[in-house]
Order: sequence, then C-alpha cells, then structure tokens
Amino acid sequence: MKQVSFFYIIIPFFLGIIAYLASNNLIVGAIVLLLGIIYFFLLFMKNFNNYRTSVKRFKICYQFINTFIITLSIKLTIPSTLESTALSMDDEFKEEYEGIAHLTDKEKLDYLKNYFHFHLYELFLNVINLYEERGGNILDMSSYLLEESRNQNEYLIRTESMAIRKWVEFAILWFLSLAIMVLLRFALSQLFDKIAKQLIYQGTIVGIFAFALLSVEILARKSFKLDLKGWNKNE
Repeated sequence: MKQVSFFYIIIPFFLGIIAYLASNNLIVGAIVLLLGIIYFFLLFMKNFNNYRTSVKRFKICYQFINTFIITLSIKLTIPSTLESTALSMDDEFKEEYEGIAHLTDKEKLDYLKNYFHFHLYELFLNVINLYEERGGNILDMSSYLLEESRNQNEYLIRTESMAIRKWVEFAILWFLSLAIMVLLRFALSQLFDKIAKQLIYQGTIVGIFAFALLSVEILARKSFKLDLKGWNKNE
C-alpha cells in the first residue's frame, strides 16, 4: 500500500515538473501538480483499489473452491475438509475465518457468501448442498463448477495481461509526447520567449495535461472493469 501511495504522489510531481519545463511558469506547474494529486487520490485510487480487491478476492475464491473440492474427494466429510482448506488459505482469509469460528460448518460456508461475492461461490454452495443431501462422487458432481471456475480464472489472467500491455503502451505514448513538448520548448527558444507569457499558451499547457489525466481515467475505467458474475453488484 505504501508503494501504491508513493506512486500516487510521484506521478503528479512528474507531471508538474514537465508542465513547468514546458511553460516556464511555476503557477502552471503547481496547477498541474494539484490536478494530478486530486485525480489520483480521489478517483484513480478508488477505482484501482476496487479492481485490486476484486481480483484478489476472486483468486482466493478460486483457490478455496478447488482446494475444498479436491480435499472433500479424499476426506469425504465436510467438517474435516473445511478445516483443512481453511488452513491452506492466505492470512486475509484466515483472519475472516477466525471471526466465524463459533458458527457451524454449514453456517460458515453460508456466511462466506458475504466474503465471496461471486456467482461462482453460489454454484459451489449448490454443489455442496446436493452432496450433503444425496452423497456421490464430488468430482463428478462438481465438473461444471470446476470448468466454470477454470474459465473465469483464465479470463482474469487474460484481462490482467491485456491491461498491463495497454498501460505500458499508454505510458510510452504519453512519455514521448511530453518529452517532445519539452524538447520543442528548448529547440524553439526564440519562439518560446515570445509566446511563453501569453495566457492562451499557459492555458493550452494546462489543457494538455488535463487531457492526459482524462485519458488515464478513460483507460482506467476500461482496464479496471471485470466481468466477474456477482461481484460488480456488491462492489
């Protein structure tokens, strides 16, 4: 979290410095810096944290379901399977699980619907309820569930990979654009001296950086949007 918070500060400072170099105006640099801080802390951070939470929670859900099904096929009983599965999970899940230690096994599984806001977990509960009522081979009964969980996990991996590629391309494009803008400021120094103090030029510089932040927001909304059934309505 500290590294992410540092990112939210260093990027606006970088933009503010570039804006100052391009305009030779401290006020313009300060305005861009302030816009960057406001955007990253009020909008981007919220969207990114929601995205990161949904991804992490799904990965925990995916691990829980697969571990539970495989363990149940060996141990054959819900209580021992639940305890064994809980012990294999990460610290975040264990902390949540410790808070429901007083509940029965069925109540624990039902309560975890509040932790795993995914349609996948609803399918898992249906399979477990059917297993408790009728018995049978849990691996056969959960074949559709395991296939669906695998498909959603692969979708998430592809989405993350595509998002990273888009962010890298986006960063390179804007870095080159801003670098060219600063280089032209020094290469055309005589022209710059004539227009630097004009209000329309200063406003244009601010507008360029405002557009850059708008571009970040558009890309963020697209790359942070996940089609994980059940989660979005509880996000």
